[in-house]
Amino acid sequence: MGGKAVGILFTSKKKLLAGACSVALAMGCLLPSPASAATYLVSNDAQLRAAITAANGDGDPNAVIRMTAAFTIGVSALPTPTKPMTIDTQGFTSRPLRFDGLGADVTLVGTFVGAAGTVGERGINIQSQASVINNASITGGDGGGSSQSGVGANLTAQATLVNNGTIRGGGSGAGAAGGGGAQVADGSTVINNGLMQGGDGQGVVGGVGVFMIASPLQAASTLVNTGTIRGGNDATGVNAGNVGVRAQGKRHTIINSGIIEGGDRTIGIFSTSGGLQLTNSGTIRAGGAGGTTAIQVTGAATVDLTLELQAGSVIEGNVLANATSAADIFRLGGAANDIFDVSAIGPQYQNFDTYEKTGASTWALTGTGTAVTNWNIQDGTLQVGNGGTSGSVIGNLTTASAGTLAFNRSDTFSFNNLVLGTGTISQIGTGTTIM
Repeated sequence: MGGKAVGILFTSKKKLLAGACSVALAMGCLLPSPASAATYLVSNDAQLRAAITAANGDGDPNAVIRMTAAFTIGVSALPTPTKPMTIDTQGFTSRPLRFDGLGADVTLVGTFVGAAGTVGERGINIQSQASVINNASITGGDGGGSSQSGVGANLTAQATLVNNGTIRGGGSGAGAAGGGGAQVADGSTVINNGLMQGGDGQGVVGGVGVFMIASPLQAASTLVNTGTIRGGNDATGVNAGNVGVRAQGKRHTIINSGIIEGGDRTIGIFSTSGGLQLTNSGTIRAGGAGGTTAIQVTGAATVDLTLELQAGSVIEGNVLANATSAADIFRLGGAANDIFDVSAIGPQYQNFDTYEKTGASTWALTGTGTAVTNWNIQDGTLQVGNGGTSGSVIGNLTTASAGTLAFNRSDTFSFNNLVLGTGTISQIGTGTTIM
């Protein structure tokens, strides 16, 4: 055939479909080596859909679908893959993708871009428990006029996305806001190992890096970040950028060991309803030189923040728990040891109601505290001092049986706090502690 695809070029097969190649599905079928998987070459939407359907029934453990031209994929959902498949654009740009329904993982390679328009098109839709691994570049479509640019990735109904590549919201023409990097809803999960970023606006605000949202009847979602999540900017610099992560509607969970940052002069993580469960061992920061707040939770009294710091945590900017809630928790946890300067409670970490030590780690408290922090030591060791002459607690302490209160200062230190519970008290420093 001189290398030209006719219909679907169907190679590296262990066996032929239905015992023979049909003109519609398999012109150019070749017999493979025993360990190889099926490869399908497609050049339009109909061939892509036929290739997924054929691969589902071909008996191979996985399949590769390679595009031989740039083309538009129809708005209806693609057939649900029932085994692992890879879709590779081979340098061509395709748009957009929609997977709907519980099936096997689909891996994306190449470039996928939503269409530009008055309202930009989404780069990819993942719905109803579908699962996608992105090793590609996905971008929402550019907007125009006063409308929104397209979201890079839209997830709903318990969908899963593992991003090892790049996902960006669409940019915009004058007057159109940048699109969000990803919108995550209704019990969905995003694991980001790459880059997720809001698109830039032109004279208006950029897009949110990741928007976690849920209606009253929907479930909370989960974001695990080891890569970078960043809010978009106004490319003209006139307006502030957008937040790195916005969470609302339910008590979503964020586990960060990477970088989450706001756009220019903007909050890193922001929640206005539902509350937030946030565990950080990475970096969370306000964006740009004018940004002052890294994390903010605000709203009704039922909207609370649980912030757990683990070893390696860096927070650049203020952390504002909800001033109207009485259930905001500040926690030192994890399995690895670290140090925390208690003088940051009050000036930087504000509005927390409960202070906890969890996990098997030892957290050493340094600095001189000015705020009342009644610590509950549930597990591991809360250590006053780290071998020097600083480290203090203002407030009472309760130790569970698995918890230890330790003192590690080099001077004579008077400790007048009330200590309750069944845990252990240890003097491990070179100084003297007077109880």
